[in-house]
Amino acid sequence: MRRIIGALMVMGLMCGRVFALELPDSVGEWHSVSRHVQSLITEYNGESHGTVTYMTYVRESPSARVEVILTEGAGTGSLYVPENARGSRGVMPADSGYERLTVAGHEAVLETVPGMAVALAVSLSGDAVMTAEGQGVDAEGVVDFAGRMIDRLNIQ
Repeated sequence: MRRIIGALMVMGLMCGRVFALELPDSVGEWHSVSRHVQSLITEYNGESHGTVTYMTYVRESPSARVEVILTEGAGTGSLYVPENARGSRGVMPADSGYERLTVAGHEAVLETVPGMAVALAVSLSGDAVMTAEGQGVDAEGVVDFAGRMIDRLNIQ
């Protein structure tokens, strides 16, 4: 896996960019069970304009899972955090919600929909966004996980 990340960093250097964030193998009691890194290459010039890292973290007790997607680079876009998040949208249940909050000093949007996993998107910088979707963990747990992840990544 380190060879893949190293190759992606070399690709980033070749086009003048380095995508340096690397998700850790563990965050407290959470341990990664899968990792996939994909470079975003534009077809017309073959340059890399970002990376997307997919990782799955599990916790033994109580059993839970968090799916993390880290997007990084100009080609991935940034997180849009609306000024006014509504509690219900279209066909979503009336008790679903979107909440703006700050996680470890970073703007974030928390989405809760009854019967579905809790999702959190955090703007790490102008060109890096982390999403975390929890299964078997509540909103507070996903926010805690994301805060600890940001601390591990040493992002200011």
